[in-house]
Amino acid sequence: FLWFLVIAWDAPESRWRMVLPAVAAGLATATKYQGAVLLVPVVVLFVKRWRDAPPTLATQVRGVIISVTVFVVTFLVITPGAVLQRSGFIASVSYENHHYRTTHGTFKGVTPYDIHDHLTYLWRLTRYVVISLPSQSPLISTLVIALAVLGLVTLAHREPLVAVAVILPGVIVALYYSTLVVFIIRNLLF
Repeated sequence: FLWFLVIAWDAPESRWRMVLPAVAAGLATATKYQGAVLLVPVVVLFVKRWRDAPPTLATQVRGVIISVTVFVVTFLVITPGAVLQRSGFIASVSYENHHYRTTHGTFKGVTPYDIHDHLTYLWRLTRYVVISLPSQSPLISTLVIALAVLGLVTLAHREPLVAVAVILPGVIVALYYSTLVVFIIRNLLF
């Protein structure tokens, strides 16, 4: 997704520059529904384009409609059951939503996957992303995160909207997950 986004960011005027990130976001969403947050960088890309060379309102609206349509069509091509078996799809998503907002269940008298305090959830999530996700070695994790922060600061200085497009989906997902109760780390891997 980021590859398509970067290509679209610097591409000359072309109808494909906005379609490829929308396709990638649709594929990500079909794989893991949280991937829908990747539409945010696509919108940020539109904002950047509009600031650089303001098109007409009709062109802006048409571009957004085309990108969202491409996103939805891509999702539906990969996940046709969302329409063909709509009631089952909605029931399944509703069940999982309820499940993750309440409890994963009790095992030998404890609920090992449940965190009922949302700030604790956010803290553990942040700790995982910073310490455990980059590497099993704390030293390597520290180095990777330090380089990522340095890169993000440099990016924010040179291209603030690109930095927003890169960081905002992760922030949105982290804040969304911190409203849940069930903490299963594999759900973050999308």
